[in-house]
Amino acid sequence: MPALRERKDDIPLLVDHFLDTYNCRFGKRIKLESEVITDLMEYNYPGNVRELENIIERCVALSSDSSSFRENLPSHILIKNEDRAAETSLSHVAADAEKEHILKVLKSTRGNKTKAAEILGISRKTLWERLKSYDIAL
Repeated sequence: MPALRERKDDIPLLVDHFLDTYNCRFGKRIKLESEVITDLMEYNYPGNVRELENIIERCVALSSDSSSFRENLPSHILIKNEDRAAETSLSHVAADAEKEHILKVLKSTRGNKTKAAEILGISRKTLWERLKSYDIAL
């Protein structure tokens, strides 16, 4: 499955789902303004869908009403993309590149993990650990 940053159109649907879930859980009726949806769509989500869910859960839990939701967004969400690139650590860039390469190799081997590990020059166990750490299910 492609990363969330490659499926930006899914973000409003996921936000609605998570908002409904956590409004129900916390007994709130928070609605989002279009400005907040735009902020959420501009972020690249290195943590993928789980990161988006955690952000929504946190904001619903901390917000007293709809107007305070944006105030509770993590500051890195509100930073514009061009500013964010300058703040991205080298380890995050390397991890993203590694994840993308692993996905390409797995696609080329049609999901054969043994062949993929061989091409990548790592053990099958190491590949399994990386898949788990990047939340890649095959």
